[in-house]
Amino acid sequence: MRALISPNGEAALVRFLNTEFPYAKKLAEQQKARNADFARRVSETHTAEFAPEVHAAAQRAVNGTDADRERFARTGYAEAKERDRWAREASGEQTRALTEDDRNYVRKLAEHAPGVQVRAAATWAVRPAAVENDLVEFFAYDWASAARLDLEGHRMRMADNEVGWRATVERLIGEAKAAEKAASETAGEAAE
Repeated sequence: MRALISPNGEAALVRFLNTEFPYAKKLAEQQKARNADFARRVSETHTAEFAPEVHAAAQRAVNGTDADRERFARTGYAEAKERDRWAREASGEQTRALTEDDRNYVRKLAEHAPGVQVRAAATWAVRPAAVENDLVEFFAYDWASAARLDLEGHRMRMADNEVGWRATVERLIGEAKAAEKAASETAGEAAE
C-alpha cells in the first residue's frame, strides 16, 4: 500500500515488487510453518484423555487450513485450554482422582527428574502455595510441554557436542599429519 502512495511512485513500486513482496511472502510461509508445527506439537503432547478440548482443537488445526492453524496459534489454543479447565473444575473428576501418591510422585519428579524443565514444572505444581488445580495442570499440560523442552535442549547439546568432537578430531588429525611429516623429514636427515 505504501508503495502505491509513495511520492517516489514507480521506483517505490519496483522496489516493493523486487524485494519487499518476496520478503513478505517468505515471512508468511515461515509463519505458516510455525503455526503448523505448533498445532502438530500440541496435538502430540495434549492427549484426548487429559485435555480433550485442546487435543480436538489441535487436531482440527492440523487437518485444517492455514487460516485454521493461524487462529489456533493466536487464540484457539488458549480458548481450548480454558474450556478444558472449566470442564475439569465442573466435573471434579480429575481433582478427586488425585491422591497423595500422585503428589508424592510429582515431588519425586521435582527432585530427581533428569530434565531441568520437568523439575521446574513439578516444583511449581507441588510448591507450598499450590492448589489441587496446579497438580491437575501439571498432569494435563505442563509435564508434556516441559519434557518437550528438555528433549529439544538435550538434542541441541548433543549437536553442539558432536560439532566440538568433530573439530577436536580434525585438529588432532592435522597435528598427527604434521608430526608424521616432521618425523619423516628428521628420519631423512638422520639417514644422510
